[in-house]
Amino acid sequence: MIYQNVFIRNGIIQELEKILKQDEKIIWRDAFRWHDKDGVLSNHYESASIKSLCEEFDYKLIYNFNHVAVIKEL
Repeated sequence: MIYQNVFIRNGIIQELEKILKQDEKIIWRDAFRWHDKDGVLSNHYESASIKSLCEEFDYKLIYNFNHVAVIKEL
């Protein structure tokens, strides 16, 4: 899957880190689950869209790149 191309994904993450505000974080889709810088996100399954994750976990979507996103926890 395209989101498992670590070279592309990590490049996007590195660039997003440059514009990240203090209360925002980057999450990305990987095999089986979504992740953040601390590792696997509990109950954030790979098949879930970023939109559904935002609704379920009360996130505000800042930037959506489909398999990588910047969110703010509300």
